[in-house]
Amino acid sequence: MTTLAITLPAQPRIRVPLQRTPSFLLPRGFAGTSQPIRVQLHQSWEKLADHVTRHVLSNEARPAIRAAFPDLSDLAEFHSEKDAVRWMRRSTGAGLGPEDPVVQAYSAVVERSVLEAFSLGFLTWTTSTCVTLDSAGFVVVLDGGFVRTAFIPSIERSADHQDQLSGSGRREDRARRRIAEERDGDERYFYEVFRPAIQHIRRFPVENRLGQAEYGALKNVLPPQSQLAFLNWVSMRRQADHIAMEFER
Repeated sequence: MTTLAITLPAQPRIRVPLQRTPSFLLPRGFAGTSQPIRVQLHQSWEKLADHVTRHVLSNEARPAIRAAFPDLSDLAEFHSEKDAVRWMRRSTGAGLGPEDPVVQAYSAVVERSVLEAFSLGFLTWTTSTCVTLDSAGFVVVLDGGFVRTAFIPSIERSADHQDQLSGSGRREDRARRRIAEERDGDERYFYEVFRPAIQHIRRFPVENRLGQAEYGALKNVLPPQSQLAFLNWVSMRRQADHIAMEFER
């Protein structure tokens, strides 16, 4: 008896597409565009996780993010260092995706910041790069349809400065600490976060060697320092529908 050899067709190789990072739509007229444009939140999940780790969930950044975006930060990761570290460890694996609450909060923070900068006129752009600044001092850089970076300048330096004051026994430093303790949340945020951020922006270069806009390009669209005094800043915040801040390091 003859046995027939039957060759089964090979199973097709199924490629599972990687999930894209979240994106948001910017209105027509943004940065001189004639049509609405969609911006993707970083070019990869690795870059997104890195930026959240360094600029959003770090010990220095969390208090400022909670104060600046109170309705978006009702997550344990924004309040607890233990939960923040747990998220950072988990984000290095394969479980990170658009449904992650921290990713959703970060996406909302960036989108709101960029749209507020647009309404304030605190943005500048070249052919491919756009730099924005909102009333909380949050800077976003868009490059080629992607978010390149998003952060509040000088947070780390400001925190280090406060630590130095706390460890000093000088009379003038004790006086500074007493003044800081007497300030409300808006005042503390302005003097410890927003004003140092503006000072840093004014020291940054306007563009890099490739002609792309850098953080310092914002100083070309910012009002004079006298118009960014505390009471002017509070007025700007209220006009943008922000409530009084609760800011504690």
